[in-house]
Amino acid sequence: MQVWQNSSPAALTFTSNDLDPDHTEKQYLGGCCEDQALVSALYEEIQGSTEIFLNTSLDSFDTGDSNNLATVKTKQGDEFKTALLVGADGGNSWVRRTAGVSRIGGDYDQHALTFTVALENPTSMNGRAFQRYLSDGGPLALLPTYSANHAVIVWSTSPGNIARWKNASEEDLVQHLNDCLLEGPQRIPSLIEEVENSKFSNENSSALHLLAMLLTLYIPWLVKA
Repeated sequence: MQVWQNSSPAALTFTSNDLDPDHTEKQYLGGCCEDQALVSALYEEIQGSTEIFLNTSLDSFDTGDSNNLATVKTKQGDEFKTALLVGADGGNSWVRRTAGVSRIGGDYDQHALTFTVALENPTSMNGRAFQRYLSDGGPLALLPTYSANHAVIVWSTSPGNIARWKNASEEDLVQHLNDCLLEGPQRIPSLIEEVENSKFSNENSSALHLLAMLLTLYIPWLVKA
């Protein structure tokens, strides 16, 4: 994975070897999986070992049982008793709110724009993910998929920026994404610009001498810090 920042020379690259350099099997830092494929795989995994109720919603539950069991009633008329009731029904969980469990949250003023793109060169990514932090609101990530011809864009930025690009033409959006991702880490500008004449004047020599003296004074302090 390669990560870099907008208009900055800073960049970070790491691979699965950083997880365990001595591994014998191929490792992955992560992967992209469509929700439908993930749910289908999980559903197949629990077949035969778990009782599943489809198209069922809760009507009420009571946690005041003397045996420390929760009584759950569904809108379909079924009733269950359980020692563990998990409120995994989303960010606005009905179970959490009904149980009176508080939460702390806030608005990050960030939205995400995500979609699948076709790659011009199937070998250009080679399984690598790219992420660039832009100056206009957040990171733009290009993530590999199971298909060498496709990748996933995940762009976190301000709601206004999302609205702008959602209404833009496909050509303009693709061009903007390419411009952002093809611009790599910026080169650090030279301390002294190159001149046609390699001989420095006395003023330039004095400036260089002063610069060398300042570096001598400040570098030890920087190292200690």
